Amino acid sequence: MKKYSIWSNYRYTYEPLWKRKKKIELCTVVEAVFYVLVPIVGMMITSMIIGSLERGIAMSDLVFRILTAFVVYGILNMVKGYLDARGGEQYIEVRTELFIMDQIEKDLTVSMEQYEDKEIHKLKEKEDECLWNNMAGLEGFFRHNSELLKSVLGLLVYALLVGSMNWIILLMLVAMSAVSAAVAYAVTRYYQKIKDPLAEQHMTMHYINREVDDVAGGRGQERGKLKEKMRNFHENYLMAARDYAEFGAYEEAMGMLRECTCEQPMLRYYEAYYT
Repeated sequence: MKKYSIWSNYRYTYEPLWKRKKKIELCTVVEAVFYVLVPIVGMMITSMIIGSLERGIAMSDLVFRILTAFVVYGILNMVKGYLDARGGEQYIEVRTELFIMDQIEKDLTVSMEQYEDKEIHKLKEKEDECLWNNMAGLEGFFRHNSELLKSVLGLLVYALLVGSMNWIILLMLVAMSAVSAAVAYAVTRYYQKIKDPLAEQHMTMHYINREVDDVAGGRGQERGKLKEKMRNFHENYLMAARDYAEFGAYEEAMGMLRECTCEQPMLRYYEAYYT
């Protein structure tokens, strides 16, 4: 199976976004600029007020300067607030109007014979996990990159300001950023490691749900007959119970948990929670 690097992920996501919804990428950059600019302007206003008081300027001039500064600061905050609100919604638009539609078009080109292949099933599960989540998958990728851009831009600006005052503080900022980057990389590596097992679990649960719900097909299997398919693996029972509870079927959820005979504290915890 073809392996993709983080750089190819950037190319496959941001290249079509730039071609089809360029405004969103531009808004992301402007949002990062205002994220860094507004706090700096706030500090400059404070410095201006203290400096004016130290110089002993006329009260009328001081009031005029303060009012002007706060009007400018208020306008900047309004623009920042608008960009923040837009940033919270625009990636939903990207996911639903661009990439999900591309997914549907791609799925229509896959033959039924190909869908029978286990690896194709696994890729399909990972594709759904990527495209149908708000804070994870593709949308989470865009959101985290927006936060990354803000952090990097802020680091550069504050490094220029603080570094000219004290190089030790600058080194501390760089060290903190390196630790944050290492933690983020470790989280990414862990997620890459568990993607395939998660996709296989989802495949199992989808199959079990189809078997349970296939009353029209004449099978309508009872829970006792599912033990072989569940493999008495507690995570399978927990996932099925959560599906039941999500739709308010708490009795069915508790019954599903009781079918598992392995000793796992989480089974009893969920059973008590659904009681």
